[in-house]
Amino acid sequence: MELSEAGRGDSPKSAGEAGKRKESEKPPLTVREGRSWLSREFEGREIKIKDLPDEEVYEDPEDPAVELKEVWFRYGKDLPDVLKGVSLKIPKGKLSAVVGGNGTGKSTMLKAVCDICRPYRGKILVDGKRVDKYKSAELFNGNLAMLPQDPQSLFVKKTVLEDLQEMLAERVKDKAERERLIASVSTRWFLSGAISGFVSNFLFGQGPLTPWQMFAYGMGGFVIGLLYRLGLLKRRPVPLAIAGAVCVLVVVGPFLDTGSLLVMAAEVTKESAAAIYLSGLPVNVIHATATALTLLLVSDPMFEKLDRIRIKYGMMEAKR
Repeated sequence: MELSEAGRGDSPKSAGEAGKRKESEKPPLTVREGRSWLSREFEGREIKIKDLPDEEVYEDPEDPAVELKEVWFRYGKDLPDVLKGVSLKIPKGKLSAVVGGNGTGKSTMLKAVCDICRPYRGKILVDGKRVDKYKSAELFNGNLAMLPQDPQSLFVKKTVLEDLQEMLAERVKDKAERERLIASVSTRWFLSGAISGFVSNFLFGQGPLTPWQMFAYGMGGFVIGLLYRLGLLKRRPVPLAIAGAVCVLVVVGPFLDTGSLLVMAAEVTKESAAAIYLSGLPVNVIHATATALTLLLVSDPMFEKLDRIRIKYGMMEAKR
């Protein structure tokens, strides 16, 4: 697709020129800011589409991962229908996207697939089985997962501990076993990194890479915590700085690059993988350097503050 300016004597702007922003202009981070930016960027222009890619021929999948058959749903008996006869088949082994404006029922449809919103008419099948025939532990254990837009849908309690207790209540009946799992050191290490990634995205804007960022930082926290637990890492600025930089280069960075590859590349090939990993290497080096400098400068006062909080509120062990 090509975009050009009509009714002007000057030549169309190049992609590089169109992509430049004034240094003083804040980059758009939200839908509202993005719309405002587009309105300013294309003000006074007439957009003409000169070329479109060939439309792909849709083939109905024989064995879909998810299937909706004439699904109708409303939030109240006297309220209008949100889903009106929705029929859809999601093929296995492919990435699919549902696009629509605000209030068109995208989130409601996803909730219906997860059996959160139950339609009054129609059927929803997950891997060939009606979704209402699954038990929760079976449906969300290797079959289905949902990342809601609202973070309060994920974290509903005041503390991570309470959230974990609620999550494990149905899966692990033995109270002692639940406490053992929650108190496991690996869980704390992973969660510390994952929650850091989540908070960062919550403050600066979430996107399709949010789960990958949470997982990457979680694995980084797990590796560093494991080294410390095994006695291979000392709580001193220089060893922490070296370990942090290496962890970013060999753990966090590659996980983030893998997420970019799977989300951004139309097809995963050797060429696309090489392009993503090589282009991500300078960013990972900068990230590793910044991590090392931060740990060198603030690790001592940071741990001093964390120790006071940990001992004051009885978090983890009081001694190391």
